[in-house]
Formats: sequence, C-alpha cells, structure tokens
Amino acid sequence: MAITSIALMPAQVPRKRPFRTSKAVQYSVDGVFVEISDSDGFVGTGEAPPRPHINGETLDGATQQMSEMSHRLIGRDLEEGIAELTKFGHFGPAARIGLEMA
Repeated sequence: MAITSIALMPAQVPRKRPFRTSKAVQYSVDGVFVEISDSDGFVGTGEAPPRPHINGETLDGATQQMSEMSHRLIGRDLEEGIAELTKFGHFGPAARIGLEMA
C-alpha cells in the first residue's frame, strides 16, 4: 500500500456575509482539499483549514508546506508516511491535519 499520488486543491469560498469573531473578520472560507491515492486503488480525502487569526497559518503557507511534505510521502508505505509526518518539525497544524485526515 504505497502512496502513489497526492493532489492539493487550494480554495477560497466567499462568504455571503462576513463572519466576525473577537479575533478577526473572515470574508471567505479558506482551505486546501487533499486527495491521496495508494497502490491498492484506495483514495483518501482531507481538508486543511488554515486560520491566520488563530495560529498564523495562511492558505498559501499551508499549501506550500503540504506540497513540500507530499514530495517526501510519495512512494512510501502508508505507515511510513504517517511516521514521516511526525518528523517534519516546522509543519503547521492545518497542513498536518489535512494530510493526516486524507
């Protein structure tokens, strides 16, 4: 069960009305959708929800980190890939969650 491909699809969906919290106002919902395929034909999906006003992680930053990590995961066994995620020290929380979920 080796990882054969990882597709990253960043998206910004405009909100009908701004979403206000004590920390920020969001005018769109940002996320990176992830699709991971393996050699047995299984496909997993996930989403990385960066929130700059909470942890400083941006859509562009999460996408870049996930792209870097994807190159390290392709060809690895699924268990090796999960172990590799824990070794990648400067990985943001949203980026990590998206790949773990998929």
